[in-house]
Amino acid sequence: MTAVTKTNHAKEAVLSLGCPVVITAAPHRIVRYLGIEFPFLTHYPEKPLLFMLRRDGTETLIVPWEVSGAVRAQGYEGRLLTYSSAEAESEKRAAELAAGDAGETAEVGLDRAFLTAAMEVSLRNAMPGVNWISVDGDLEKIDWIKYDHERAYLEEAARQLDFGIIASLQHLEGSLRDIGYTAAEFCERIRVHVYECGGTAGGLAFSGSGRSTWQWYGLPAGYFKPGEFVRIESTSCYKGFWANSARMIFLGEPDDIHKRAYQENLFLKEQGLALLEPGRSCDSIYRDICAAAQREGIDVCSDYAAGHGIGTAERESPYICEGDETKLQEGMSIVLSLYSQGPAKELICSKDTYMITRDGPRCISRYHNWDRIYPVTGFRSSH
Repeated sequence: MTAVTKTNHAKEAVLSLGCPVVITAAPHRIVRYLGIEFPFLTHYPEKPLLFMLRRDGTETLIVPWEVSGAVRAQGYEGRLLTYSSAEAESEKRAAELAAGDAGETAEVGLDRAFLTAAMEVSLRNAMPGVNWISVDGDLEKIDWIKYDHERAYLEEAARQLDFGIIASLQHLEGSLRDIGYTAAEFCERIRVHVYECGGTAGGLAFSGSGRSTWQWYGLPAGYFKPGEFVRIESTSCYKGFWANSARMIFLGEPDDIHKRAYQENLFLKEQGLALLEPGRSCDSIYRDICAAAQREGIDVCSDYAAGHGIGTAERESPYICEGDETKLQEGMSIVLSLYSQGPAKELICSKDTYMITRDGPRCISRYHNWDRIYPVTGFRSSH
C-alpha cells in the first residue's frame, strides 16, 4: 500500500473550520486527511483510531501498536502514538494519550458520527472542562466534494473492479454443462483479478443465482446453473478510495422475459441519470424515480436507497432516498444503485459510479458496456 497524496485539500478544509483542535475516530476520514490506508479497521471498533488536527496545522495520530508499522511503511512522518489493543479498556488508553498530547485547550471540535459511546465517554473523562463542539456535520460536507487526484483514484478503483468482474467471467467458460463454479469461488476470483490490476484492498462480495438473488446481501453460496440470472456485487479499494459495483449476467441465452426485466432496470437507471445534476435534492430524485417506475408498471424495490456517495468509504452520504434533502453539488461522486424485480423475484441491479458535473453525470466505472444483458454460454466467442 502507498500513500495517497502529500498535499491534502480535505485536511485544509478541516483547518478552515477554525477549531483549536479537531478530533475524529472515523477511519475513512483519517485515510483521506493523511493519505494512508486502514481498509478494515472500520470493522474493529475495539481497535480505535484517533486523529487530532490543531489549528496551527500540527497533528497527532493514535493507533493500535500492531498498526504502527503499516502507518510508517506508507510514508507517514507525523506524530504517531500507540497503545496496546490487548488492554481491557483500549478506548480509555487512547483517550488518555489524546488528552496528554492535546495540550491546554478550552475547546475541541469532535466528530461524533463515527465515535463509539465508550470512546466519547473516555475522551470527556480524560479532558474535563473542555467545551466540546460537534463538527460531524461540517466534516460530512467536506466528504462530499472530491478533488482532481481523488477523482482519478475513484475512477481507477472503479475500472479495476469492473475489469475484475469481466476477467472472472472468463473462467466460467466450458464449466456450465458440469457442476460449475461455486459462487464463493467466483467472488474470490474477482478479488484476485482486482489485486492483479493494482487494487490495494478487497471489500464485501456477493454473487448468487436463483433464490440467492432474492436477498439484498448474503454470503455467496451454491453453484452457477444454466437458465438463471446471476447478480454480482463487490467492493474494492485503490489507494484508500473505493469502488462499489453490481452487475447482472445470465447463464445461457436469455429469453425475451429476462431481457425485458433487465431493460426495465436500465430504464429506471436512465431516469435517475437524467436527474443527477447540481442543485437537485436527493429526496426529489428518489421520488421522481419511484414515480417513473409506477407509471411504467416496473416493480422497483422502493424501500431501499436508489444511490449513495462514495469516496474513502464504500458508502457515504448523501443518499438518494426519502428524507435526504441534500442538494447535489459539482464534484460529488454518486453510485446509482436501483433494484427492480425479475420474473422469478430476482433483485436486479446494475450499479455505476458517476461524477456530478455542470454538464451532467460522468460515468467512471465502465470497463465493459453493460447496456445489454451479459450472456455466459460457455464459449469465449460470446465474451
